[in-house]
Amino acid sequence: MMVGGTGPLDRFVLGQLYAADRPALKALALFVTNFGEWPVVIGASLIAAIALLMTNDRRSALLLLGVTLLGRGLVEAQKFGIHRLRPDEYAHLVPVKSLSFPSAHAAN
Repeated sequence: MMVGGTGPLDRFVLGQLYAADRPALKALALFVTNFGEWPVVIGASLIAAIALLMTNDRRSALLLLGVTLLGRGLVEAQKFGIHRLRPDEYAHLVPVKSLSFPSAHAAN
């Protein structure tokens, strides 16, 4: 399943959760998805780090940025190592260019 793509369970779950044919669910899914995108996560971390620096909490600001960047790097390394393909039975709501596991959105 991890190397050869998806199995029957993956296809069943994806079919139940597929939102493209339900406009309200699609709009909600797209809205929520944007919060997990790496530019949003890194941007929010930068804003929070600046706020921490303004309160003279340099250590926390550096720790926040370090954890954010290290986490992103570890997720990408795991994706490369595990190399689990994305299901392609349904059209994706957003353009997808990476492997499916681990989920960067969940890691963020």
